[in-house]
Amino acid sequence: MPEEEEGNREDIEEENETANEEVAEGEEEESTTEGGGSITQEGVGGGVVYTFTFPKGKDIRYVFLSLAQVLNEALFTMSPDGISLRAVDSSKVSLVILNIPSTALEEVNITDTVKVGILFDTVKKLARRIRAKDKVDIGVDRGRNRFLMTIYYGSKGKESGMYRRFYLPIVDVAQEDIPEPKIDYPVRIRMSMDAFRDALTMAEDISDAVTFAADPESFVIKASGEGGRYYEVQYQSTDESFQEFSVSERHEASYSLDYIINMNSQMAPICEYVTIEFATNKPIKLTYEFASGSLTYYVAPRAL
Repeated sequence: MPEEEEGNREDIEEENETANEEVAEGEEEESTTEGGGSITQEGVGGGVVYTFTFPKGKDIRYVFLSLAQVLNEALFTMSPDGISLRAVDSSKVSLVILNIPSTALEEVNITDTVKVGILFDTVKKLARRIRAKDKVDIGVDRGRNRFLMTIYYGSKGKESGMYRRFYLPIVDVAQEDIPEPKIDYPVRIRMSMDAFRDALTMAEDISDAVTFAADPESFVIKASGEGGRYYEVQYQSTDESFQEFSVSERHEASYSLDYIINMNSQMAPICEYVTIEFATNKPIKLTYEFASGSLTYYVAPRAL
């Protein structure tokens, strides 16, 4: 299928998905005037407005939807260097690290470092309104003390002057010092997202846990369920699904399938590959690289 046709089909599917979405809580303003332009640092009433412009809304749409799968709330750090987040889910099973450098964005208007607390239950409703080719601003209005998202509709983006802008309350989120695990992983596999997603989907039909096993010659994904049900898929190290395959010795570990598949399914549309790192009785580390940045996801192991 030609790339343009596939892109148009994706937009239609996303429009259908958002057509019946309820309006998110918060303030909304809409404009169809010409010369919409970007939000400047001088906001309403002289308040400072900081913004980051994503050239294509697809990235921020799926990043927000993926974060909403595991987090109720989180504290974003916004600075001239970009946007970052480090948070654990409420059950302390998973850790998410997001990094979107300013160099990957179309426009960055910020001079200070600010912390912005966000409720994902609300933000995900806005994210579903974003189409793949929309330009999107996210940021903070210091004057209103609000998180903001501006969606510029149409192929001309900001130049069209057509946008919808949402303001959401900034919430108090406890700031925690969350260190990233220091693990020298003996298994590192960079795998096609399509192949990884298919393997997880099959395992989901069998069990709520998935086991990964790897040695220098192969990689196995398997699941065991009630009534003797069992699923296993094995890949040789030379399989075309792998862009990288580095395994020093045999390792095997099991993880909650819900935690992995919920994150993976939302990141799949913006990632061609996923990097899988694990070790026996150690957290799995999944790294998703997309056009605007990267998301690293750790999940604690389950007993074998």
